[in-house]
Amino acid sequence: MKTQKIISIETLTTAMIVGALLTIVACGKQRNSAKEKRQSSVSQTSVKPPSMDIHTATLMGDLDAIRQHIKAGSDLNIKEPSGGSSPLIT
Repeated sequence: MKTQKIISIETLTTAMIVGALLTIVACGKQRNSAKEKRQSSVSQTSVKPPSMDIHTATLMGDLDAIRQHIKAGSDLNIKEPSGGSSPLIT
């Protein structure tokens, strides 16, 4: 009876480890494929950011410049030098 319990615990533990490893591998592949898609979409676009920085475009309400920053892949979370806020907060 004890032998059966030990074998079933070992089998359950092995199954859990295999399941966890398969989950980790599957999640890693999804992350890598998502990263590759983002990199390929950024590299395919040859949109240059406008001469106006994103903070000024936000303050001025220049939606075309903001859209161009987005298409060019500009960092939308960059902090404003004087106040430290992001364009979204502004």
